[in-house]
Amino acid sequence: MKFVNRDNVFSTEARAELLSRYQAALDRMIDADLSGKIDKEATEEVSRLWDQYLEGTPVVEISRNPYTGAVFSFPIDTMGLDGLWWDYDGPARRVSRLPSGVHAFTGAVSLREPVENVPFLCRPGPGRPFVIPRILERDGVTAVVSRAPIGRHDAWAIVYFREDCEAPVPRFNTWGMNHAAFTSRSGGYGWYECETRPEDFDYDLSPWLNSGKLLWIEDGDEGLFPRKGVEGCPFIALKGEKLLQLTEGGKVWTEEPYVFDDPGDPVIKTEAVQVEELPQEPQTQPKPVNPEPEPQAKPKSIFCGNCGKQMAAEAVFCGSCGTPTKK
Repeated sequence: MKFVNRDNVFSTEARAELLSRYQAALDRMIDADLSGKIDKEATEEVSRLWDQYLEGTPVVEISRNPYTGAVFSFPIDTMGLDGLWWDYDGPARRVSRLPSGVHAFTGAVSLREPVENVPFLCRPGPGRPFVIPRILERDGVTAVVSRAPIGRHDAWAIVYFREDCEAPVPRFNTWGMNHAAFTSRSGGYGWYECETRPEDFDYDLSPWLNSGKLLWIEDGDEGLFPRKGVEGCPFIALKGEKLLQLTEGGKVWTEEPYVFDDPGDPVIKTEAVQVEELPQEPQTQPKPVNPEPEPQAKPKSIFCGNCGKQMAAEAVFCGSCGTPTKK
C-alpha cells in the first residue's frame, strides 16, 4: 500500500513508544479523576500524544472510484490493531468523515494469533471479505475490494462508491467504528449509526463480481485500477470467520449480527442529518448559561473533532465517542 504522507508516518519503534506513553498518561489521568482530582500534567500529555498519533498515522491510497477515476485515500493505522485508530468506541482518526462520492467504507480482517493486547474494544469485522446487499443492489452504487494488511493480519478494504451521492441510499458504519460520518456533494455533514443484520453480510462474491457491481484490485497494483469479473480474482475462494470478531485484552470472541424480531424494524439507530458545513477544526460557539448577578463572559461549548458532537468546553473527553479534547 502507498502512503500519501510517507515523510510524516511514524516508525514501528516510535509508534510503540508513543502508544506506551499514551496509555501510561491516560491511566494517570483516569486515576486522578476517580479520586476527584485533576492531573494537569497527565491530561496535557494525553492530548499531546493524541495529536502526535494523528500526525503519524499513515494516509493510505486504498481504492479508486470507478465513476470518476479518483483515488480514495484515507488515514488508517495499518501497523496493527493496537493503534488508537482501532478503538471502537473512541477512535483516534485525523479524518473520520468520508468524502463525497464514497458512500461507505468497511473491511474484514483475518486475525492471526496472538492478537494485540489492548485495553480498548476493537471490532475489525469478520474474517473474510463480504458485501452489503442492501447497499450494493441499489442503482448507481459500485463496490471495490482490495487487500489492505493490518500489521501481521491479512485484511481487505471494501469501499462503496456512489454515482449520485444525494439519492437516499442507506449507509453502513465505517470500518472499525460505531458510526459513519460523511460529506455530501454540497459540502454538508452527515452522521449515520446502524445495527447490522445477518443479511448485511454476503460472502458469496462471485455473483456480484459477474454482475459488475463488485470490482477488485489486483495485489501489488499501485495504480489501483479496478478489474471486472471473477477470472483471476484472489478474493472469491478465501476461508475465514463469518461472525463478527471482537478483541480486547489479548482475547478474541465472536458475535452474530443482531436479529430483529420484526423484519420491518429500522436498521438505522441515528438518522443521518445534513447540516451546515463544518470547518476542519470545529469552532467554539456560545452556550446559554443561567443569569449571574454580575455581567460576565459566557462560557463556550466545543465540537468533537472526531464525531462532530457538541460538548461542554470543560470536557476532557467527548461524551459521545470518547475522543480526548484539546486543551
